[in-house]
Amino acid sequence: MIQTPDVSNYNDLNALQNLKSARHKDSREGIKAVAEQFESMFISMMLKSMRDANKTFSEGNILSSNDTEFYQEMFDSQISVSLAGAGDGGIGLAKVIERQLLENKGLKQESGLEQALSMADMSTYERKDFPRLNVARLGDAMDEVDQVLDIEDSIARIPEEQHVAATPITAFSSPEQFVEALAPIASKVEAQTGISARLMLAQSALETGWGQKPILKGDGSPSFNLFGIKA
Repeated sequence: MIQTPDVSNYNDLNALQNLKSARHKDSREGIKAVAEQFESMFISMMLKSMRDANKTFSEGNILSSNDTEFYQEMFDSQISVSLAGAGDGGIGLAKVIERQLLENKGLKQESGLEQALSMADMSTYERKDFPRLNVARLGDAMDEVDQVLDIEDSIARIPEEQHVAATPITAFSSPEQFVEALAPIASKVEAQTGISARLMLAQSALETGWGQKPILKGDGSPSFNLFGIKA
């Protein structure tokens, strides 16, 4: 069996060429490597989104420049590759993609993995935190979210059955209003999927600037798209 290509450096074009060849030589190993590359792309897009949202806090910072942004982009790209290739680490997206591609190719999962996946769905997946990186600036955006408001306490203070106001809010005047309006929804989604309500609120805050820059429909009505998802 051909070994899975080692694409551990995002600048290594030869490794990507080997990945292309390996997919034809060994379907199972090639599919696994391709799935990891898709996860790497997703992580890279997520980090870029967080960096862009965090630029507001960097205004006037003498350490912020085009050069630092250039090196941060290189760093984030390498982190994305390293995380996606971390075996059981990463965020789990590669395993989902690998499973779908193997099914499309008519290949069976490894016996142990096949049994685990056949019994799993969104409500039974083991809940686990995203991998922590020992990089101070990588978590700047999340740190800013925590500094503005203790989201966990806010969620606890809001009754479970409280709903968003009948009149849709197209923009929020403060982080507190943003969290109070969306926390009940995030809590219910967490109960159904296991995805942290705190994580969803934080990412939505980054995407929309605490709800101050929401995506609207063509007629100006709210689209309720709080994650910058493009159709």
